[in-house]
Amino acid sequence: MSDVVIVGLLAALELVALWLVVRMWRERSGSVASRVVWTVVTLVPVFGLIAHAVVRDPPPPSDPADRPPQRDGS
Repeated sequence: MSDVVIVGLLAALELVALWLVVRMWRERSGSVASRVVWTVVTLVPVFGLIAHAVVRDPPPPSDPADRPPQRDGS
């Protein structure tokens, strides 16, 4: 998958997560502690993926001249 598709998927997941959190807080279902826990559980994985995509180093270009020679099966 290309980086554009991955970023688009992450953005869509973020919008879904934010919608779920806002809906949960507006309906006031459950205790405050329960809502805080579910907010963290919902948002941390999505923000973690976005943070990883931002701070990771891109892989080096794959130039055939830079590759080590292939060995035969022997």
